Amino acid sequence: MTYNIAERQQLELGKMRSYDRVILLKPMEGKEVLSSTGKVDPRLFDGGNKLHGVYNVNTGLWELKVENGSIAGGLQGQFSDFERLLIHVTSYFNRRNIEVVGVLD
Repeated sequence: MTYNIAERQQLELGKMRSYDRVILLKPMEGKEVLSSTGKVDPRLFDGGNKLHGVYNVNTGLWELKVENGSIAGGLQGQFSDFERLLIHVTSYFNRRNIEVVGVLD
């Protein structure tokens, strides 16, 4: 069976709502935000800094970026689809008493 990567990418791009999605976060009520390496940037909760899920059209993979600063080591990965990225982000932040409250396209 032959597989045309360019054709597959075009098909996927046609279905996509947006190549750049903002992931909204907030601290869990009644719990202290935890971090193993220091503080989690509080600007992620008030809009001063935003976590983005970005689709790379060259690789066909999703990755995370922040507007200011660098991404934490546990979030430096690439994902085959946005759903897998969101599952990873949700798991990562739940362990730190932070919840994902939404996604902006």
